[in-house]
Amino acid sequence: MTGSKKLELPAIEAAKGNPALLCFLERDIREMERLTGGKKWFFQKRIRLALADGPEVKPIKVNFAGTEISAKEIRITPYAKDSLRQKFEKYADKYYIFRLSDAVPGGILEVDAVIPDGAKPEGPKLMEEVMAFSRLEPAKKN
Repeated sequence: MTGSKKLELPAIEAAKGNPALLCFLERDIREMERLTGGKKWFFQKRIRLALADGPEVKPIKVNFAGTEISAKEIRITPYAKDSLRQKFEKYADKYYIFRLSDAVPGGILEVDAVIPDGAKPEGPKLMEEVMAFSRLEPAKKN
């Protein structure tokens, strides 16, 4: 990410996932910390628990570079049922959508972080941030 969204992260030794996802979530968590006055570890833990809790995973088809590819969509709402939600009610219905596919390098097609304006996820949004895989470029020859 660039500009005000730029975040430097230390090198990750023997990463088993895509570091781009870590960077996106780390920046998002810092923004939640800033918006709510909450603690980073609280938001990290809620996201981890929501992912570990067996979120709904649904198969989808996505048009990528003019080709329809198979993907999966995972959606979590990590703060919705939290007992402390009254402390950050405006942001408690925030949800994340992960669209993943083995058909793209790194496996991540798109990650969305959305704060709805009200409890209806399909309604207006207070905030939406998206990280998307945009294109493949051929390797440069030396």
